[in-house]
Amino acid sequence: MSLWDFERFDANIAAIAASGTIEGRVKFEGRVGIHYAGHDLDRALEGAELVLLVGPAYAHEAMGEALSGRLTTEAAYCMLPSACNGAVVLRMSLGLDLLDDTYLIGETSTLPYGCRLVEPGVVRVTTRVLDGLFVAALPSARTPELLAKLQMVWPQAEAARNVLQTTLQNANPVLHPAIMLLNASRI
Repeated sequence: MSLWDFERFDANIAAIAASGTIEGRVKFEGRVGIHYAGHDLDRALEGAELVLLVGPAYAHEAMGEALSGRLTTEAAYCMLPSACNGAVVLRMSLGLDLLDDTYLIGETSTLPYGCRLVEPGVVRVTTRVLDGLFVAALPSARTPELLAKLQMVWPQAEAARNVLQTTLQNANPVLHPAIMLLNASRI
């Protein structure tokens, strides 16, 4: 397993690179070895079969630009979560036609976990999605392939009809504004 991030987020990855592990607390107790943690995307992608692109919607285009020219047909690329058409944004930032099935690209409807960084190299995992983790590839004919790869990590993942379903089933656009509004005095 490798971990990559943009150079401007050096502090987030430096502790993991130094220790060679990442520690989980609460729902996942323990440490896991990381083969590579750093800012060299080519090194992080070496031999990858499943590339998980985790970030907010505003990062999807930048992630696609970073991946440009680096995709292989051996790997699957999945946005976690879809966060407003993540797979569409990724394909467009890569300059790929939406129906081109050369590369296996898709998205999930939500994150399979909820976590927060509590200190460098340590995450507190407080939530695990045990059902309702929908997956779709773009084009949707490749969803079974993407689902098979993701089920090796998250067996509870289910096939969605298409990326419209994964995007619309992402609760963030509905959930977060209400919570923010009710906590406006604290913000």
